[in-house]
Amino acid sequence: MQTVSVRGLSKTYGGTKALNNVSLKFPAHAVTAIVGENGAGKSTLIKILMGVVAPDSGDIAIDGKSVHIGSPAHARNLGFAAVYQEPMVFPQLSVLENIFMSQLPATRWGNISRAQMLAKVTPVFEQLNIPEALLNESMMHLSLGFQQLVLIAQALVFKSRLIIFDEPTAILSGSETERLFSIIKQLKNDGQIILYVSHRLDELSIVADRAVVLTDGNVVMEHENKEWDPQQLVSEMSGNRIYKPSRPATGKETVSRDGSTVLEVRGLTRPSDYKDVSFYVRQGEIVGFYGQVGAGRSEVMQTIFGARTARKGQIFLKGRPLAIKSPAQAIRAGIAYLPEDRKDQGLFMPRPITQNMMVSVIEKFKHVGGLLRVASLKHHAGELSDELKIKLSSVNGPVSSLSGGGQQKVLFARWLARDDLSVMILDEPTRGIDVATKSEIHDLIRQLANQGMAVIVVSSDLPEIMDLCSRIYVMRQGTMMGEIDAKTSRHEDILALSIGLSDSPTLEGGAKA
Repeated sequence: MQTVSVRGLSKTYGGTKALNNVSLKFPAHAVTAIVGENGAGKSTLIKILMGVVAPDSGDIAIDGKSVHIGSPAHARNLGFAAVYQEPMVFPQLSVLENIFMSQLPATRWGNISRAQMLAKVTPVFEQLNIPEALLNESMMHLSLGFQQLVLIAQALVFKSRLIIFDEPTAILSGSETERLFSIIKQLKNDGQIILYVSHRLDELSIVADRAVVLTDGNVVMEHENKEWDPQQLVSEMSGNRIYKPSRPATGKETVSRDGSTVLEVRGLTRPSDYKDVSFYVRQGEIVGFYGQVGAGRSEVMQTIFGARTARKGQIFLKGRPLAIKSPAQAIRAGIAYLPEDRKDQGLFMPRPITQNMMVSVIEKFKHVGGLLRVASLKHHAGELSDELKIKLSSVNGPVSSLSGGGQQKVLFARWLARDDLSVMILDEPTRGIDVATKSEIHDLIRQLANQGMAVIVVSSDLPEIMDLCSRIYVMRQGTMMGEIDAKTSRHEDILALSIGLSDSPTLEGGAKA
């Protein structure tokens, strides 16, 4: 295998073009970096190469011969492997068992052959300088860096010729990163085809030979022979875009910039996720949080909602200190949270729409004896469904029957059913939904702010939060990089700040009392 090519790949999710007629060649003996901001199409390209999703059009070729990759197992059999930011492993099993989980060698009597496994893995461990004693160690006892090494070893054991590294250094220490770069160089020299996906542009001059820039699903530039600099890549990634509002000015601000401070965070620290985070949100204001993979934005929001615990720092609600130890306590205090992953973290997928929608106020619909007033519950759920224009045949149907946009509206309805909230935290509120519903949710967010709610929007869609928000906090690797005025800042400057290629701007005031 000397070259892997993608030819005319296109993929659409709903109304979003994730890849648009992408054609690229990935040669052996080279590391090709794939760069682009959030939503550029990097993940979709990886998923197509690894057989996770199928393209709408286009094909993949190995040394000029077209191949159809129908599944991850098929991709693996073709010699394709991926090492992800967070290693996908079986923590309870040993290193040896993890390596061979997908293809366990057996004797002619059908028994698993440990001897065959050792014969295949031992030379690879020697090549990667991994202690053989680790073979019997449970994966849960290894650092993330060593878990990543095990997955690289797995790729070599099964003779993978194309290895994709997806944000591989986001969770590694300095020494682990140096070791990884050394291994990648060794793999390149041995003839492997390496794809390296990262938002850490300063690494590319060390590890990559070539760079491909994706923007909105399109290839906008290809660089050969290290002929680039990080600032040039940022400019290409952003397309030199300057913020333009999605709707004309009406003479009336969508949000207030002079309301009283509702939520204030001072010095919030959880060493594994973020450190010394301070910010504030005013009444009637929409504030954005932007950052790349591993920035720590969601972890901060989960802490405010009581789903994580900070080691130090303070949270104030309307000027009063608040010790939040659970989501239930946060809700009682007036804080609502829409999680990033609505299916796994937000919704009860097998349960009816009514129960998902009304769970935050279920106690109000109980008789003295504890029985539910079912008719009243359904009536209120129906009113909320009509208000939010949720397309459904019955509120009794399972929430899994709704579209992604409908499911997201159910989560909004869950909090709109309450009348005691003062803070709304929205984590990726429009991810994976169609354009029309996205516009409706934007209108709903503005409506909440106009009604006096303090709103936080965490989004990987930079144009979205530049459009919605008055101020944007930028985070990188768990650290607050700065606070930016969304209406006067350039797209390129915010992107550069999020990947560490710009000095932190002067903050408008940090956390205010």
